[in-house]
Amino acid sequence: VLSSAKLEPIDIQLLALLLLLVLLILVTAKLTGIQALLLPDAARRGSLIDVPGMVARKAKLVAYGSVFLLFSKDKVSSKQLSKAQPVNGELERVEREIRIIFVRHGESMWNYVFNRGFGPSFIVRWLL
Repeated sequence: VLSSAKLEPIDIQLLALLLLLVLLILVTAKLTGIQALLLPDAARRGSLIDVPGMVARKAKLVAYGSVFLLFSKDKVSSKQLSKAQPVNGELERVEREIRIIFVRHGESMWNYVFNRGFGPSFIVRWLL
């Protein structure tokens, strides 16, 4: 497969990327099998075949969010907010107050993925 010809750096990078992708798929498959053994009654979240689609969907969302962040015109600094004047005394009269209480429950997927640290298992948690 590999001849004695010298490999270019880009070829080595592509080969390493391909090897990393294969390793990621193998680890994902192994973890899915372990999860099935530990939690046989748990709902299936997809198969190994679904992984490229999930990765593509997440990459599309990241790209969309990055473009929106770079080109949005919703930039308001705290200095601008403190200088803002109320329009026609709208802040002077308060008709009624409403109290909103947020109740936190359970561990969300965000907590599962991001609050457990950024070690080697972070990539697996992020992709699944």
